[in-house]
Amino acid sequence: MIINLKDIKVLKNYSPRKEVNSEAITNYKENYELGDNLPSLIIQKEEKILVDGFHRYYALKELEKETKIHTQTVDIGGHKDFLVTMNCHS
Repeated sequence: MIINLKDIKVLKNYSPRKEVNSEAITNYKENYELGDNLPSLIIQKEEKILVDGFHRYYALKELEKETKIHTQTVDIGGHKDFLVTMNCHS
């Protein structure tokens, strides 16, 4: 699915990490600037909530790259269902 970066919702409690790694973001920015083909961001299908790819998301935001990006979607229900699932696996 192609989506505008600005349409992706980022909820901090969806990330398995407590903080983002600035070094990882810098590395992804360099990769994007070199034109490397990086994995798609993964978003929750209905609400367009970021599920995986937080560092790549922040790298794209910092680069102010073209806002339309390729994403993969997962159908995991609403965000409350997802949070229950995350809590069960942490």
